[in-house]
Amino acid sequence: MIHAGDERVPPPSPPRLPGTVVYRPCFDDLIDAVLADLLLQSQSCVRAFGDFHLAVCASERIEPALVRLMLDPMYRSLPWKRTHLWMADDCVVGADDDRSRAKRMREILVEHSDIPVDQVHGIPVTSRDPGGQYQADLQESLAWREKGQDRLDFALLTLADGGPVSAALAGASGLADDGDLVIRRAWRCREGLEWYGLSTRMISATRLIAIVATGTTARDAVRAIAPSHGGRPPRDIRPIGGELRWYLDQTACPDEPGSPSVESP
Repeated sequence: MIHAGDERVPPPSPPRLPGTVVYRPCFDDLIDAVLADLLLQSQSCVRAFGDFHLAVCASERIEPALVRLMLDPMYRSLPWKRTHLWMADDCVVGADDDRSRAKRMREILVEHSDIPVDQVHGIPVTSRDPGGQYQADLQESLAWREKGQDRLDFALLTLADGGPVSAALAGASGLADDGDLVIRRAWRCREGLEWYGLSTRMISATRLIAIVATGTTARDAVRAIAPSHGGRPPRDIRPIGGELRWYLDQTACPDEPGSPSVESP
């Protein structure tokens, strides 16, 4: 009999998901994979368009990647002076509240990079119309590009992090009205907090949608949306002229074997 923990027990197989699955057994290696793709995409977009529009779910799950982005010499060439940084979502709390994702972004990225302050776009969560103001900011900033190129270049998102974008990735629908670029009406999480963020339409139009999944909570979410494990993929996240990539480590892979098309080292 083979017991759990026995060296003969095979590791979980990466699941089949819509788009591409990038699998690394170790979370550290997974971070390197997603940051390498981020760096490549940023340089490519600056060459093509003169700037780079990056949206980030600044959740606790992605914090190690953001820290490495600042500390690792390998990623110092990211063109921050040509980058527009957008919040994928944020909750309605004060600017100094530890639950604020804008606070996490400010303390980790903004204060330690040379990104111009006017190119950092937080969601005005305490204003009278957070969604409306954020949508206007998006439209104004992207209007400088040619029609058809006026979209985000990279969205760094996380699965099972408690926010509305994560909920959409896990299959929730109806988070924004048709045609909206952002969530105009506040979305409430289980704890009762109100949230605003990018709409699934805006995310789907992004050139490269990078979804990081790590940990047992993410594993349950992966199982629920992986066709290889009987799950249903998210209905509202469908790339429009872009690419969807899932970055999974071993802890996020369901125990049942899958048969995906997987990108490995």
